[in-house]
Amino acid sequence: MAATPLLRITGTIELDDAPGDVARSVLTRPKQVALLAILACAADRFVRRDMLLPLLWAELDQERGRAALRKAVFAIRKALGAESIVNRGAEEVGLGPALDCDIVRFRAALAAGDVDGALEAWGGELLPGFHLADEPEFERWLDQERDRTRAAARAILVAALRHAREDDSAEEVSHCADLCLQLHPHDEALVRECMEALRDVGDLTGALRAYEWFRVRIERDLEVSASAATEDLAQSIRGLAARCDESTASAAAIVGISGNAVAAIEPASARARCRRCDVLANQQRARRSVLTLNRRRPA
Repeated sequence: MAATPLLRITGTIELDDAPGDVARSVLTRPKQVALLAILACAADRFVRRDMLLPLLWAELDQERGRAALRKAVFAIRKALGAESIVNRGAEEVGLGPALDCDIVRFRAALAAGDVDGALEAWGGELLPGFHLADEPEFERWLDQERDRTRAAARAILVAALRHAREDDSAEEVSHCADLCLQLHPHDEALVRECMEALRDVGDLTGALRAYEWFRVRIERDLEVSASAATEDLAQSIRGLAARCDESTASAAAIVGISGNAVAAIEPASARARCRRCDVLANQQRARRSVLTLNRRRPA
């Protein structure tokens, strides 16, 4: 049985599990891509035909607009199957069982509270680089949907980051922090939370790398500097890193090996934690445990 084609419109615009000529026949027609995106993002999976016309064919009168919509639906069904777009009554259309979509998977996972599923489904910005310059109503719709999707993705990323931090999973914290930085490069509060999470699992190098990446991005993109709170956090992490370096050097002197030899045997990822880092991470976990117990204790 052939796989159901998957339309991916977050982080990319692609059609998986469909022959190349079929994918090209849909993806090279911007109005068809826009129509599929609107249907995929619909709250109840269906959209009234008269709501689609001002978004995609505002320059046409009602009769010609409906004809253009029927033509686009026919072309998509011809390429992807009769059940790729289905009707609900005479006036509503929606995505059918013959076509899957990443944004549908993402929102279904969010509704089910499935953090891993949501992260797996979501690839990034909705319809990146896509525009219909001659359809201002569609452009407004797209801006709103991008904001809504970005906010939902931020919430799920923060939840995943905090969960990994509580589990003391350095690998998962690093993964979540990387996603946060890539998808929300100018979100300073989120960057600080990433830095704190990386610090708490002992990845001081990763925390400072996140700071530097953010600092360079906002100076280049926005021509602004990091806030005092972010600078203070970075400075405190540098202090921890310096003390860790001193501990490593002292250990090397005790066993009689050089600093270069110590560096050579450490993991290339620079995430091996010295004993002081482990102690600091344990202290942070202990403080969070006390705060959690205090919150749960009845008044």
